[in-house]
Amino acid sequence: YALEMNSRRITISAVTKEGLFRGITSLLHLVEVSKNNVLPCWKIEDAPRYAWRGFMLDESRHFFGKEKVKELLDQMAYYKLNRFHWHLTDEPGWRIEIKKYPLLGYVGGIGNYKDHDAAPQFYTQEEIREVVRYAAERKIEVIPEIDMPGHATAANRAYPQFSGGGSEKHPEFTFDPGNEDTYRYLTDILKEVDMLFPSQMIHLGGDEVHYGNESWNHNEGITKLMETHSLFDLAQVEKYFMVRMADSLYVRSNLFLAWDEVVDISLPTDKSVIFWWRHDKPGQLEKALEKDYKVVLCPRIPFYFDFVQDSTHTVGRRWVEDFSDIEKVYSFSPDNMVNKDR
Repeated sequence: YALEMNSRRITISAVTKEGLFRGITSLLHLVEVSKNNVLPCWKIEDAPRYAWRGFMLDESRHFFGKEKVKELLDQMAYYKLNRFHWHLTDEPGWRIEIKKYPLLGYVGGIGNYKDHDAAPQFYTQEEIREVVRYAAERKIEVIPEIDMPGHATAANRAYPQFSGGGSEKHPEFTFDPGNEDTYRYLTDILKEVDMLFPSQMIHLGGDEVHYGNESWNHNEGITKLMETHSLFDLAQVEKYFMVRMADSLYVRSNLFLAWDEVVDISLPTDKSVIFWWRHDKPGQLEKALEKDYKVVLCPRIPFYFDFVQDSTHTVGRRWVEDFSDIEKVYSFSPDNMVNKDR
């Protein structure tokens, strides 16, 4: 967009409605910092450096509700962010109504990170549509995350027949890749999710499965699956599962989004997006770029704001001796992450 001002007129021009919206936002920024009700005349031509300017909210662990989400969307729009990554399912709770499987909300929605017995909280499909409309008015696309095959504990409380079990620290952590009904169940869920989000992008997680796949070693269905498809270890079982679930998105013209663990799977690069989150594993980022995947950069240091900012903080997660301080956030540059020729 272009923003041009003189003593008589302010003109904002752009090819798209989003460009006009961003130009108006910049004008509001200038008004906010003006002094003595005097607005200097500016001539600005601006365009975003990055197509994906995102913010993620985890509502499985802490449910905030639609009014707080709308406040966040207002702030996103003000700072010209355009992708709202809505993390709706995980171990603590399932936060989206699925009409074919209502217990996902009423049973899977019980509890949160601090209180395992808290009353169920989840968004109805109408509330989801309301938030998506609100975001669209602010030129923000909403991308849901439905975690699988790990981080499935809340879903498995509701429908244990699809559970693949877990480990001592993470019980009932996985869906069951050895049960053919699991794929139908999850595909039914994704059909309903797809109808709610016009972004045509769904994030399927795919991370940290090893935290709770110990039970897979003793699952007869998984043993048979491995024999039938010549899968040599549990990592290959995981890949088999993700390929099948990715296909359930591709046939509905959705992009398949997942965390950087999935980069080791061969997927259509024009239909898949990798989220590089493990800052301590730059090799995963390099691998994703070598394979020509589109990549969203979201390294937990410094972009996960649940990590402490310095050594004196007593509330928040810690990463060895590293911190998510504000200086790191502002100074972050992808040029420091990868070969500049990429």
